[in-house]
Amino acid sequence: MRLIHMIPFLLLLVSFQMRAQTTLNFSVTQNPSVLTVNAGTNISITNGQQAVLGGAPSVSGGTSPYTFSWSPPLGLNQDNTANPAASPTVSTVYTMTVTDSKGCSNSKSITVTVDGVPVGIFNGYASSVKLYPNPTTSRLFISSDLIPDKELKLEVFNPQGISVYEDILSSTNGTLDAMIDLPEDIKGLLMIKLSSNDLLLVRKIMVE
Repeated sequence: MRLIHMIPFLLLLVSFQMRAQTTLNFSVTQNPSVLTVNAGTNISITNGQQAVLGGAPSVSGGTSPYTFSWSPPLGLNQDNTANPAASPTVSTVYTMTVTDSKGCSNSKSITVTVDGVPVGIFNGYASSVKLYPNPTTSRLFISSDLIPDKELKLEVFNPQGISVYEDILSSTNGTLDAMIDLPEDIKGLLMIKLSSNDLLLVRKIMVE
């Protein structure tokens, strides 16, 4: 009689042991943190000096490894590193774009001011200088009635910071009145630089 009563107990014990040996497998997926970039703080240098761009660190979050791209490359020793050395001859706004291994990207900018002249400032004559039309197709007019008699060097840079056109302009009796015909293959957002020994102007135009 005791053996008969023990059989259900033994069956229950075996069933409990089989269930206790069951293993549950699961995984937890954690979303990557937001890609944050740091181009550094604005810097002032004198002509001929060098400044290091980027933060410490220049990027956090996202998924490494990262790729770096600085624009424009003008005045940089490298344009694909986190902390390039910059020695521009004119005040320049540099933009750093970081892309992580998942294809996510983010951008930040930093201004390097040369000789205390911010981007777009032409000493005391900025408001008198007119560049028109903007946007334009290829012909550009540059005029001012407050420029001292002197020669000015005109340089045009493409979005990559490469010089694509140069000319010498002259002001007479305090008046600058010039017409520029840009080559037809120069298109896009361009940077115009007018300079002399004591004057500097940097502006942007769109050539369609």
